[in-house]
Amino acid sequence: ALLKTKGLLLVDGAFSPPMDPNPNLSYELFRDAMKGTGIILQPRCHLDWQDVVTRLRHPALKLAPVVPPPANGESADRNMRALDTLFSC
Repeated sequence: ALLKTKGLLLVDGAFSPPMDPNPNLSYELFRDAMKGTGIILQPRCHLDWQDVVTRLRHPALKLAPVVPPPANGESADRNMRALDTLFSC
């Protein structure tokens, strides 16, 4: 139904239990439905964000993950470095 929405540019999705009350745990099904559409998928991720991004990542999918901020005392660019590593594979 989402993909039939005319002019759709971005889909926001909940992909991480337990923070999201009804998370989408069908990562690969969602990825396969969205890839090649040109629509940006913005997964909201929590503690398991690296696994979620790894499972959603595909060359034909525009992915804009929302990841948690680093913990107190951690470098502000910690997650950016981790994302760079995930997307360079």
